[in-house]
Amino acid sequence: MTHAIRGDSHLAEALRRHVVEGHLQALRLLLRRAVERGEVFMGCPAVAHFPQLVLGAMLSQQAVTGADPDTTHLRAYFSSVVLPSLDYRPH
Repeated sequence: MTHAIRGDSHLAEALRRHVVEGHLQALRLLLRRAVERGEVFMGCPAVAHFPQLVLGAMLSQQAVTGADPDTTHLRAYFSSVVLPSLDYRPH
């Protein structure tokens, strides 16, 4: 798929519009709520990369290991990569 969207800008735009954008909206809401609770600070440099951190993990798991991302993998990834990069501070 990655190869196909590199060569076809219409396909890439359709993928972003119909698949990725819905996920991005959900991630923005998740991040906004964490900021509102004071768990994440908007000034943290990693905030701008939050969507790529999350979507990248979900999309690359299949390519790297051959397995779909599962709850155990995603929780470990969030705990060790995403939350530390956001300087996450639970209340």
